Amino acid sequence: MRRTLLLASLAALLSVVTPLSAEDALDGLRNAVFQARSAIASLRTGDFRLRGELTLDLDAAQQALDALAARAATGAMPAPAEVAAIRQRIEEARRRARSTETVTGQGLGPSAVAGPAPTTLQPLDLPAGTPARIQLLQRVDPATSQPGDIVEAVVVDAVTVQGRIVAPVGALLRGAVADVAGHTRLALNQIQIGYASFLVGGGTALPSEAVLSAGSILRVELSPPARATDRR
Repeated sequence: MRRTLLLASLAALLSVVTPLSAEDALDGLRNAVFQARSAIASLRTGDFRLRGELTLDLDAAQQALDALAARAATGAMPAPAEVAAIRQRIEEARRRARSTETVTGQGLGPSAVAGPAPTTLQPLDLPAGTPARIQLLQRVDPATSQPGDIVEAVVVDAVTVQGRIVAPVGALLRGAVADVAGHTRLALNQIQIGYASFLVGGGTALPSEAVLSAGSILRVELSPPARATDRR
């Protein structure tokens, strides 16, 4: 009798938790689509080719998401692999909209047309371990974030080296969630200053429990990218 009651309680618990988990996953995908569309909308006139390509890609991902949501509404739980595949497609569109394929990423002026291939970026000239204060542009949950998830932030205070400003307030930093020796980190890889983009390294450890909302302030250490550091 006790075993029957236990099984019944477990079944009832799963009936509540599973749909919530599925809805959380779908909400995460919807939020990712919104961020990707925002990134695409910010592309300049010279990015018209890339804008068209990414819009088609994102529309296809949206259709796959809508189909997944329709199935979930009937009680068919989406497989984790399906959610991951759609998320990867959305994040790829967002990444490309912020990459060196764009006019801004290639360091070109607002009236230029982006070339067919990305240019090679130069590392930002700064010593390893340069402190900086940054503000997150999106929510980061160390408990659920996956390695490779894109993170963007802006510089809050001008980054200076020996009295020289190397990154002004508002410079856009790009990076990703990384797993280093079992610890969640924000690994930075690019900084955009005006119309120019540079490679950068560094980052910071993320708290293991606290959820970081958009607007959260973090203290990070900026460094040259790994390859540039290796050459010194």
